[in-house]
Amino acid sequence: MRPRRSPPPIPGLRRLLAASPTDPGCEAGYGLLEHLVELELAGRDPGTVFPAAAIHLQNCPACRADYEGLRASATPTPIAVIQAVSGRPRRH
Repeated sequence: MRPRRSPPPIPGLRRLLAASPTDPGCEAGYGLLEHLVELELAGRDPGTVFPAAAIHLQNCPACRADYEGLRASATPTPIAVIQAVSGRPRRH
């Protein structure tokens, strides 16, 4: 009889299964994404205001990707900053 081989590891599975019991889950965290981004852009630590949501973002790659995308879209591009400072309207 041949020994059984373990299945190949699934990336991120250990982290997912080790999720904190205080993790509110995707639905609760999704409603807070814009608030978390606003806090970060204001120079505050979102994890101190919404610690459970911060835990969820550490454990959930999908929500983390949504958060990072929202943060990237809320961050002004250099050309927008230059135009805002110069007072010139943007051309479309």
